[in-house]
Amino acid sequence: MPRVIFKLMWERIEKKQNIIAFVKNMAKTGRYYWVMTDFVVKENEKGQVTNYKALRKPAPRKAIQEIIPLYKRLREIEDLNGIEASEKFLKGFLDSKNTDYDTYVERLITDNLGSLSDSSTPQEVGEATEKKKGSFFKRFFGIE
Repeated sequence: MPRVIFKLMWERIEKKQNIIAFVKNMAKTGRYYWVMTDFVVKENEKGQVTNYKALRKPAPRKAIQEIIPLYKRLREIEDLNGIEASEKFLKGFLDSKNTDYDTYVERLITDNLGSLSDSSTPQEVGEATEKKKGSFFKRFFGIE
């Protein structure tokens, strides 16, 4: 995992903003697996952060195939020139696609629904997306 993605996630979480990201995790067995993670900030009635919640779903296989080369390149840049250089590359990559990280990730998910390993149908996903409230997963997958 590129450190710049974690940096982006924590910057957003500290601003009390949700973010969805592709995350490569390691299981207890030592094997890796990919998930889409929607990080939600929980606040009390005074607006103080009380905790963070991560909603996870298996990542679409085709989306993983697209994100791996980007993440690999970001790691290479970090190893050679640090996280700031990696961040500049990510910004340039997203600018070249005329998008931002959130829109890029959401496009990868919606464009690759056929390779999801859950039972959501495109119609269910579309209906969930139309709700437009709460976290991305709540909108996208209809999670309550």
